[in-house]
Amino acid sequence: MDLFVVYRPPPLRANGLKTSDFFDDWSIFLDAYIPNSRDILITDDFNLHLDVPDNPDVIRFNNLLDVHGSKQHVNEPTHILGHTLDLFIARDSSRLLCDAVAVVDPGLTDPSGNYSGGHFAIVALLNFIKPSRQRKTVTFRKYASINLTDFKTGIRTALKTCLPHNDAASLEIYTRACSDTIDLHAPLNTSRSHSTRHSMVYKRTVACKNPSKKA
Repeated sequence: MDLFVVYRPPPLRANGLKTSDFFDDWSIFLDAYIPNSRDILITDDFNLHLDVPDNPDVIRFNNLLDVHGSKQHVNEPTHILGHTLDLFIARDSSRLLCDAVAVVDPGLTDPSGNYSGGHFAIVALLNFIKPSRQRKTVTFRKYASINLTDFKTGIRTALKTCLPHNDAASLEIYTRACSDTIDLHAPLNTSRSHSTRHSMVYKRTVACKNPSKKA
């Protein structure tokens, strides 16, 4: 499963963002990832009023989802001012959702107990099994711990052993001597650890200082 978290800053005169630029990037994103065979989920704050279906931007947004065989599953306000800004999108054919997406108040407050959250939380029960962590073996050398004086002495000794030989033989002897010197001063170490799958990030952003989340 691929999970994408998308935050769209609201277009303001201060940040110079345009809704048309968002739709260009959004269309490119959907073209790139929706056709893949893996299950896909897209969520976060899009700063579109999905609860106003006749809004031109909302119509365009929903049309793009329809064209790409996808559906938005949040059907109630996600902001304290009453608009649906935070979305949860999956393919029409997806079986990941076990039940309807719920919107809940996380009850966020500041140290004084005053309500501090502008957005509600989206909760969804998904039908998938977390993949097991794989173990991997890593080999490494501690080059930083090498005593440079001793290492240089070892290299000089290796050079002396090459002098009586022809070029080909000298190169082979020198290479082996250098390898032995490295093994002596920075032996190969082996470590086993759990591998971590790094998220692939689609990053095409417009610079924006302190974007505000307005309803």
